[in-house]
Amino acid sequence: TLVCYTVTLYFMPAGYREFKDRQFTIRSDYSHILLKEGAFNTYIDGLTVYVRSRQPNGEVRGILVHDNRNANAPVTMMAERGALVSTDQGPRFLLIN
Repeated sequence: TLVCYTVTLYFMPAGYREFKDRQFTIRSDYSHILLKEGAFNTYIDGLTVYVRSRQPNGEVRGILVHDNRNANAPVTMMAERGALVSTDQGPRFLLIN
């Protein structure tokens, strides 16, 4: 019974906590899932993103974003570096020159 109490009261909560931490990390790190290095990524019609390279800290380098969702006013943005961040409205690109 001592083993059952130890597993139930210590190991299961610790394992669940570790699982939730990893799940949060995976959900909040969109750049590794969505953006392929050295390729034009189109996941939304009319929005194309190019990333030259990704850093281990989540920062991306050599960014080109072309937004053609409004055909009358297409927008192209370039940045030396940036990051894909999570906001209340969903993932957003933070572009830095």
